[in-house]
Formats: sequence, C-alpha cells, structure tokens
Amino acid sequence: YYKQDLPKKEPKFILVNNKIDLESNIDKNLIDHIKKAESDRLVNYFEISCLTGEGLDILKDWLVKNLFGGS
Repeated sequence: YYKQDLPKKEPKFILVNNKIDLESNIDKNLIDHIKKAESDRLVNYFEISCLTGEGLDILKDWLVKNLFGGS
C-alpha cells in the first residue's frame, strides 16, 4: 500500500489528567473544551494521581479490558 491509499481516519484516544492531588491542577474549562471538541475521537477520560495512586486502578482495569481483552 502507498500512504495515499491508507484510510485517513483520525485515531481514537483516551485523555488522562494526572496530578489531581495538586491544588494547581489543569483548568477544568480546558478539559471540558477538549472533551467537547474531540468527542468523536475521545474514548474515555480519567483523572489520576501517580503520587497518591488515586484513579490508577480504574485506569489500569480499563486499559487491560479494552486494549488487551482481559477481565
């Protein structure tokens, strides 16, 4: 196949907001804007803290189930 023969489909993605434990976290309006603007490609949104571990199990379980077909 040549590059021009490949489908020009935009890839889907997940959005992960890290450092939710910090007071100066990313602006919620920006997150809402991204979620709205990319709603056709955004598969899921996660809020996590690598420092405290909050949300990591949910993210990990989702990744295993949806990317690797695990349970």
